[in-house]
Formats: sequence, C-alpha cells, structure tokens
Amino acid sequence: LNLDPSGYIHQPVERLLAQWIQTQDCSFQRISIHDDLRIFPRQGITIMQRRVNLDINDCNTGKIGKQYFDYEPRDCLNVQHAMTQENKRCPVAS
Repeated sequence: LNLDPSGYIHQPVERLLAQWIQTQDCSFQRISIHDDLRIFPRQGITIMQRRVNLDINDCNTGKIGKQYFDYEPRDCLNVQHAMTQENKRCPVAS
C-alpha cells in the first residue's frame, strides 16, 4: 500500500521499465497520468511512444495575427529550430 508518503507510486517496476526504455532508445517519450487524490491504491497509466519527425515544410504559410488554429511564422521557426536541436541529440525516423 502507498500510505507513506500518501500518493506514493506503488509500482516501481513500471517506473523502472519506462526509464530503462528511454535509456536504451532516447526516441521514446513518456506520458504518465495518475490519480493523486486517491490514498490507496493509487491508480495510473503510463503511455510510451516513439517520437517521429513532425517538421513543417514551409513556416511562411501561417497568417500574421493568427486566429483559431493558425500560427505565427516566427513561432513556427522557433519550434522548428528547437526540434532540430533535439533531433541532433536524439535522431528520430522521418
């Protein structure tokens, strides 16, 4: 049981496996969701997936003064630059 401290993750094997997978292949990303309001047993799920290249071919197609789901070209370029740096550190499939 996870009484001390309250909300303590009671499945260390799940945590270790998720960490081990990422040490073996850095292209995996992890999302963990837990019910922190439950005292015991705490419920949760960990989802892992391999990152893929989501580059945009042309950042100049966004509209200035974005509305709804559009983007500013400058924001697009900043994100693309950050992902280029991340992909150099940990290459992903195209």
